[in-house]
Amino acid sequence: MDVATKVGIERLYTFAAMPSNIDHKQVPKVWGVVTHLKLVEILKEFDVHIMSDGHISGLNGFLLGMAKMRGIEEICLLGEIPYYATQIENPRASKVALEVLGRMLKIQIDMTELETLAQYTETEIEKYIRQVREDIKFEKMLKKGKRGPGYVH
Repeated sequence: MDVATKVGIERLYTFAAMPSNIDHKQVPKVWGVVTHLKLVEILKEFDVHIMSDGHISGLNGFLLGMAKMRGIEEICLLGEIPYYATQIENPRASKVALEVLGRMLKIQIDMTELETLAQYTETEIEKYIRQVREDIKFEKMLKKGKRGPGYVH
């Protein structure tokens, strides 16, 4: 923040994830938090949902607080991620937040690699979900006394 103040930065943009009750195949929404009330109109202009409750943790929360104290405007864009996948990178959430930033700043951002990574991640989540379902079926079979494949006496 010292450097930002020294070089005359007027507005910062940061990004975070927002756990939500969505499916990993859904297009995530983008939520926003701002340090100055006048920035809410910018969020609305770009169809960013206003985060009205909850908190921003970690470095993003710290930066919001420090920017506010220094009088620097900040917009934090949060891409939704499924609650059940909070420990997994979520390129789709990053992509939707970057798309909003690109529109705000009127710049083109190449999303090719991010889209490829998002598709790969979604495929891996699907594989994991299928495996968990198979494990649950197998556990139910064992509880009912049935012998599954590979059962050894």
